[in-house]
Amino acid sequence: MNIGLVKGRHEMPVDRWVFEDGIPDDKLNDYDWLMGRCVLAIGENRYANMNLYVSGFTPATVAFLRAWDSWRTMLHFRAGNVDASELLSLSLMHYNPTTKEYDEQVWFEGENRMEWMQGD
Repeated sequence: MNIGLVKGRHEMPVDRWVFEDGIPDDKLNDYDWLMGRCVLAIGENRYANMNLYVSGFTPATVAFLRAWDSWRTMLHFRAGNVDASELLSLSLMHYNPTTKEYDEQVWFEGENRMEWMQGD
């Protein structure tokens, strides 16, 4: 699943957005709000393999990474005998102005890269 961080900042080849309506000016430094929105976006998307297209707004990127790591930890403890967190993968996609393409930076790669809990 290709997910963009903040809609409207840059053109990105994504299916969905974390911040569909952008980030309100009064929330730019509200780190709890940013993380809360990221938690909701991860829960709404329910995909194990995510490519996050980052937009350069560092607080939003950090909030997403914290939310994703919390989600992975929760899955690890709730899965019982199976470590569901090993099914997850997350890559950050960074725009390369030289090649005009996105370069991948792997944040976490589970042993079994596959779609898991995929919704309709």
